[in-house]
Amino acid sequence: MVHLGANGRCDVKRNSQRGQCGFTLIELLVSLVLAAIVLAVAVPSMGMVTARYQMRSAALQLHSALETARTEAVIRGEPVELCPRAPEPGKCGVDYRQGWIVRTIIDELPELLRDSGPLPPGFSVSNRLSTYALTNPVFYRADGSTERNLTFQLCAQDAVGADAFAVVLTIAGRSRVARGEGFCPGERA
Repeated sequence: MVHLGANGRCDVKRNSQRGQCGFTLIELLVSLVLAAIVLAVAVPSMGMVTARYQMRSAALQLHSALETARTEAVIRGEPVELCPRAPEPGKCGVDYRQGWIVRTIIDELPELLRDSGPLPPGFSVSNRLSTYALTNPVFYRADGSTERNLTFQLCAQDAVGADAFAVVLTIAGRSRVARGEGFCPGERA
């Protein structure tokens, strides 16, 4: 039992014959082992929490870009497209992992309306079943509709479909963000 003096500190005379106060080496080692076990359990789960946050953020950015494209098509009364970003500014590429752009497509020189940066390393953008990577642009007509229904499945490395986020696009041009509605690469349907 540790006795405290009037000032709240260890009273050496009452606590020990040798005049020592504090923890033994065994007590300190046990505390360190317990702290290491807690960290070993918590750190891997933090990695997935971070990946889930990044997937959600990317899905919300893509959803916002789709809504921008639809709105601009209706306001301008002309087609607008969302396509994978190419290394050259304002050009369409073939890989949504490099980001995406929103641009008009009616003119000889398309007007760039929005440009996003690349996704974090290890991310994939595929269809709902993850059977192929998405590469085609999305075209919005002047009435805000699109040519087809489409799901952008965003997965982090080692993620499963239940953790992944999807951006679901209807032929009417509306989009929504959903979680756990598809599969990630490597999963079986």
